[in-house]
Amino acid sequence: VCEKTKLPDILTQMIEEKKQHAFNLSYVSNDSLYIVVGYGAHDRENLRVIVEDLYKTDRAIYVKTELETCEESEESGKQSVGDASMYPYIVIQCERMELPVIFD
Repeated sequence: VCEKTKLPDILTQMIEEKKQHAFNLSYVSNDSLYIVVGYGAHDRENLRVIVEDLYKTDRAIYVKTELETCEESEESGKQSVGDASMYPYIVIQCERMELPVIFD
């Protein structure tokens, strides 16, 4: 999983443009493949994206994620704010491969 601060600027811009709605995308840089799964706008802050499965075959890279509610204790005391919204997404960085990405 790649930290937001380590993303290429163009990928950060692409995520910002798409984050209002659910999306899947893959982005290839010089030496890395970035797999991004976004879940669109949500009106609460206690969500996280879980990678359930990620594997490669000779034909493709497969990724399956799920959006999950965090327990209050896992949020380190964060309180949910009435008008708060978040755009949960995850970015997986791996070595560059010339394979299609299949999202489940």
